[in-house]
Amino acid sequence: MSWKTKLENIRANHHKRDEEGGDVHIDYWELTWDKILVKSEKLGSGAFGQVLRGKIIGKPPCFENFYENLQIRNLSQMENSDVAIKMLPKYADDAAKKEFMNEIELMKLIGYHDNIVNMLGCVTVGHPMCLVLEFCPYRDLLQYVKGRKVEVSISKSLEEKINHTKDFLIFAWQIAQGMKFLASKSIIHRDLAARNVLIDADKNAKISDFGLCVQTTDKSINSPTTNNVLISASGRLPIKWLAIESLKNHEFSLKSDIWAFGIVLYEMYSLGEIPFSKIEPKMLLDYLEAGNRPEKPEFCNQETYDIMLNCWNPNPPQRPSFEELLTIFTVFLERSTEGYGYLPLLKSETTPNTNEISQKLAQNIVPAAEPPIPKKYVLSKNV
Repeated sequence: MSWKTKLENIRANHHKRDEEGGDVHIDYWELTWDKILVKSEKLGSGAFGQVLRGKIIGKPPCFENFYENLQIRNLSQMENSDVAIKMLPKYADDAAKKEFMNEIELMKLIGYHDNIVNMLGCVTVGHPMCLVLEFCPYRDLLQYVKGRKVEVSISKSLEEKINHTKDFLIFAWQIAQGMKFLASKSIIHRDLAARNVLIDADKNAKISDFGLCVQTTDKSINSPTTNNVLISASGRLPIKWLAIESLKNHEFSLKSDIWAFGIVLYEMYSLGEIPFSKIEPKMLLDYLEAGNRPEKPEFCNQETYDIMLNCWNPNPPQRPSFEELLTIFTVFLERSTEGYGYLPLLKSETTPNTNEISQKLAQNIVPAAEPPIPKKYVLSKNV
């Protein structure tokens, strides 16, 4: 069957049923270009191509077939809504197309979650191909916290400066929530970073960019006593967000995502600083194995920094799980933001034994080395 015939079938059969009442065999994620309006505003770009702002005409077919029975906030707002359209460049090679298709297929399996940038559809028949996603007007977390840096710099008192970082705790909780959901699907993200967390219109943090994700087949991956490890030598990985075992042995697991979560916390509380900015990439592993870690950011309290240190434990099984992190951040929020509007949200997610988990994490803290950086690790001025 030619791609033109497939396209006509998609356009004609999205809402049809066969005579026995079952669905016609068609992919309800598939859209046609007459249902998508692409605008000129560029939201992002990279090796994958570019992300443009657009608009979806009508209601995406996926809602009636996959999201219909879910309790999704503002479901009606998805009809004729703004969207983000991720597109491959015209010169994309077969490897890039395969990777793009893998990302699309993985997103179909993930399902809906409030703290994930959700897929609304795709175009894979004909050219160009695209992935249609929720639109997040506040862009990415990295740009968001850099904007806060400007506000902090003009604040007159320490209290005002700290107030500008109050929403970081709820962002941390939401990111852990999204990552826990991915873990329940046996998915390792491998590219968790502030640049890949988007902020939606309601200022909710949503994990994005699943191009480097992998799904394991072993359901025991979520067990706290196992550390299911994937060996991968992909050359397009974010060096300064990688755990020690990833840098050393190309090993990836939920625990390497935990390490990256700690780096995201550092990015937030440092107001957008680049991790290990003065360290040569080729020297990073030696630097970490010597016990060095990022220093505590100015506007980060000791308890939150202790969580970062736990995430950066050199022994992966000793790092907390996302479930434990959710519990800890729930405690932090309940204690520090009473009356701030978050308690109703947190009550359903609060898990027992918070004191026990807090004590367990405190015992596992690895002190950060704070001597001056040895010259052998430092970036030369010519780099």
